[in-house]
Amino acid sequence: MATYYISTTGTNSAGRNGSVGQEWLTLSYAVTRVTTVGDIIYVNTGTYTEPNQVNVPAGVSIQGAGDTSILILTHQGTNLFDFAMMLASTDNATHIASISYLQIHGNSLAARNGIFIYGRSGVSVHHCTIHDFQFSGVYFDSFTSAYCYNNSFHDNNIYNCSTRAALTTGGGYGCGLLQIAHQSGITIYNNTFNQTQRADGQNGNCIYGVNGHHENMKIYGNTFTKPENETLDWNFCIELFYLEGGIEIYNNEFIGGGQHIDSGRSGTIGSYLYCLWVHNNIFRKVNQHTTFPTQINIGVDIELAHSKCIVEKNIFKNLGIGVELDLRTNNSTMDDIKIRNNLFINCGFQDSGWDMVILISGEPGFTGITFSNIYFQNNVIASNSSAVGKPSMGIHIESVGTVNGLYIQNNVFRDIFNG
Repeated sequence: MATYYISTTGTNSAGRNGSVGQEWLTLSYAVTRVTTVGDIIYVNTGTYTEPNQVNVPAGVSIQGAGDTSILILTHQGTNLFDFAMMLASTDNATHIASISYLQIHGNSLAARNGIFIYGRSGVSVHHCTIHDFQFSGVYFDSFTSAYCYNNSFHDNNIYNCSTRAALTTGGGYGCGLLQIAHQSGITIYNNTFNQTQRADGQNGNCIYGVNGHHENMKIYGNTFTKPENETLDWNFCIELFYLEGGIEIYNNEFIGGGQHIDSGRSGTIGSYLYCLWVHNNIFRKVNQHTTFPTQINIGVDIELAHSKCIVEKNIFKNLGIGVELDLRTNNSTMDDIKIRNNLFINCGFQDSGWDMVILISGEPGFTGITFSNIYFQNNVIASNSSAVGKPSMGIHIESVGTVNGLYIQNNVFRDIFNG
């Protein structure tokens, strides 16, 4: 293992070897010279403008001195999968490497996308500040539909890298500060996510996992901040589709946002004890809605067929709906859902029929919808003591579909409008 260097006083020359005193000038050149697994390219303090796409060889790490090692990535890209920095392979194999201790930005949104880790396992992005890419900050995905394993994203500050505009310009594709797909064992922790900088309706997700197929994922110790209300579009913090077991989300704080956690399409347990376990989080808006906003505000939304999900020991404050269970496909079932030991403070709004803290919903127009073994136990719902903003219902079960095995036990309801 060897360490090579780039410096603002360096030169991109075949006659230099990248050692101290013979530094190169740019990272895009250095990665063409450093190709041995285990080697490190060290980015000395300074500002580096990288006009070309940076293609990092497998097993090579990029490291800096912190926020004073600044990479301005100006490669614009031609589509949503064309990133300024690529760590790309076609085998999904383990290539232990990291991107760390750098400030990386997209030249004031001129660059579309930041870092793409594609078809590689064992890669970590950590202790970086990543900001101002137009569509997406960092994306982990696999080659083909098989899993990549044990990647990680931690101790980063990432902001202003996600837009909803891609839903139209990209042919229906959404974006996130962090995007993930086909990951097993990924850990996402101790990060600060903030997407509040765009115009109304243009702030994309903090974590976008709609391409799905996730298992054994841990998301913990993060702070997520979104606008209080995106009147023109959905406003997700975390959006995950096709869960395949062992998804644990805990010890995070969610601020603002329309939907803090949305688990969609389907959720199974795979080889794990649970599909989704959400615990010990804080979900809050700065201010309580007293009337129904343009987009629904929900703490945890579990939608379509899921089994063995647990939502426990969380605090929900000033949200429109604390937890929603939602089925809207024919012949679909939601089974063994436990909502327990949570505190709901000032949730719900008395307006437009959405005046409940917990909603169990089978949407009209679909047949064969079944909820079974739904547990709501040991929760406290404490709403605003004034009539303004007080919900009329603690738990609302819409009369669509079949409910088998509903257990509402040992809960405390205080200051619900109708009792």
